[in-house]
Amino acid sequence: MRRFLFVTAYCVLLSACSRVHEADKLHYSQNFESVKGWFGLGSLDNSVKAHSGNYSIRTDAQYQYSFGFASLASEISKGAKKVRASVWLSSNSKDFNGEFCVQIVNPSGENKLWKSKKFEDIIKESNKWTKAVIEADIPKGAFAPENSVKVFLWNKGTVPVYADDFELVFTE
Repeated sequence: MRRFLFVTAYCVLLSACSRVHEADKLHYSQNFESVKGWFGLGSLDNSVKAHSGNYSIRTDAQYQYSFGFASLASEISKGAKKVRASVWLSSNSKDFNGEFCVQIVNPSGENKLWKSKKFEDIIKESNKWTKAVIEADIPKGAFAPENSVKVFLWNKGTVPVYADDFELVFTE
């Protein structure tokens, strides 16, 4: 059931994800204002001041995985060589356990790229928004058309970590 909710959340976010540049499929962003009013977005939160706008997403023991970006490589580019993912993070505590993740995975579930940054290496002050950035070279063959590209938060603890203003840029 948890896996089903995780996949459903990815699909909902993907359909709500807005492109920064309509001319290509290499730039994506999400500030969670465009999903306002949608059903089934349990971790959409307006109880804390968002980085921008009124809404952010919350990860915690109930929402271990955040809404994030998910797409087949074939829907993005035929030859992406680099990826740059960023998100703004905040927490009211420094007692958290989790990470910001970029993943490319093949249909059998084998990671072709896995880059992550631990929350503890990003969030240095409580109740302050901090930008996290992951930049990675995409290994040769990892961007095969059938592979999935994912960007998300993985909260392994109980302390809430909030996210806002995701941005994802691929370079050919």
